[in-house]
Amino acid sequence: MFKLKKLILPVVAFGVIFTSVGITQANAASYSQYGKISFFYGEGKRGSDEKILGANDCAVGKAYGKVIPKGTAIKAQNLSNGKSATVYKWSYGNFGGDVILDVMPGVFKNKLGGKTLDGYIKKGKTSYSY
Repeated sequence: MFKLKKLILPVVAFGVIFTSVGITQANAASYSQYGKISFFYGEGKRGSDEKILGANDCAVGKAYGKVIPKGTAIKAQNLSNGKSATVYKWSYGNFGGDVILDVMPGVFKNKLGGKTLDGYIKKGKTSYSY
């Protein structure tokens, strides 16, 4: 019983110290962007973050490439039809115009309702936290 008391006291003290200085679960910062969503044929290729890209992976603009952590879940929305999909940031690149996100063609067509002949979704939104 004496050994158990020796163990419990430091554990409880450790918890009280960290709680009193405010070190608890951190709140994540949330961000949103509005602009065009385009597509790229990157599935099976190595992304800028050194991962082989899958069907639900995406690329963000180069300015955000080092800011948004690898693997961050990003909610992509087509504001014209209300469709959305969750994709994962594993690459980044130089986009033209107001493009905010590149997704794979399957996500672009099947989940977001985009038309590949248009080249991009004009009214898009991305949301993510980290």
